[in-house]
Amino acid sequence: MTSPKGGVGKTTTCANLGIGLAQEGKKVLLVDSDPQGSLNSYNDIFSTEEARSDEKREKVMGIPLSELYPFPDHPFQVRNDDSMRETVESVKEHGVLDPAIARPRADGGYELISGHRRNELLHSMHQIGDKN
Repeated sequence: MTSPKGGVGKTTTCANLGIGLAQEGKKVLLVDSDPQGSLNSYNDIFSTEEARSDEKREKVMGIPLSELYPFPDHPFQVRNDDSMRETVESVKEHGVLDPAIARPRADGGYELISGHRRNELLHSMHQIGDKN
């Protein structure tokens, strides 16, 4: 769809046609060659507001230990003291009850915000083969 005039609804019309065709089971490819690039991404067009909002929410995820990294110069002290031994026994008996908090790293994996002691504990248990 082309027109030399701006603001006449070309992008909106194409997006709505694409949505209608997709709802009818047709395969749709929308290409926006306008320098303004105002056509939303495929996900924005074909997903619901609820789905887009859900994508922004924090989630509980299972992350492999190998993908967890401490953030540089974190202030938390991880010591092999009586408190750590109590934590070891608690984890052996009950599992990890408090989740760690991590954020995605730009170069992959996740950076620990909290949970450094639990992470160290689980790494130690994994190294010695303790699966409890």
